[in-house]
Amino acid sequence: MIKTLTGKIIPTTAGVIVDINGVGYFVHTTSRDQQTAEKAKYYTYLAVRETALDLYGFLNEDERSCFELLLSVPKIGPKSALQILEQTELSTLAEAIATEDASVLTKISGLGKKTAEAIVHNLKDKMDPTLYQLMSGAGDTVSNYDQDAFDALVALGYNPQSIRDVLKNAPKDLETSALVKYGLKNL
Repeated sequence: MIKTLTGKIIPTTAGVIVDINGVGYFVHTTSRDQQTAEKAKYYTYLAVRETALDLYGFLNEDERSCFELLLSVPKIGPKSALQILEQTELSTLAEAIATEDASVLTKISGLGKKTAEAIVHNLKDKMDPTLYQLMSGAGDTVSNYDQDAFDALVALGYNPQSIRDVLKNAPKDLETSALVKYGLKNL
């Protein structure tokens, strides 16, 4: 099992190539985990299928742990789990699971009501309290208005990391529609 990779990073469209002494390992990542650094470390998960070995990488162990928890939900595969992590913050996901509010997760593109409910139901008892604390403290806390604006901009096709960066700098008193307009002007 490959748990970490450290090497020179070459970004690609669907992830990164980690070059370790001339051997390039393709790693699927979220856009926020794509680095262009001379050297970076990825915490990885090796997905073994009949026809392929796929690596999924994260910049911290909390994201990898959350990814592995998502994989324990029936009908959630590695690509779906990565898409969920791409489109939501760990804190939002942890809060939705803790409060058993599947409606938050239905805003994620490609995630239906039944799947969102399955995630909440299956992970409620599996989530370690320590991981919940780490996840809920990870990243910046955002209001529901910020999350709604974020979801709207993702649906319009903008890069989630760019959206986060822009919304962090937005004036705090803006409503959702004004935040979306602010995001459109600054992306």
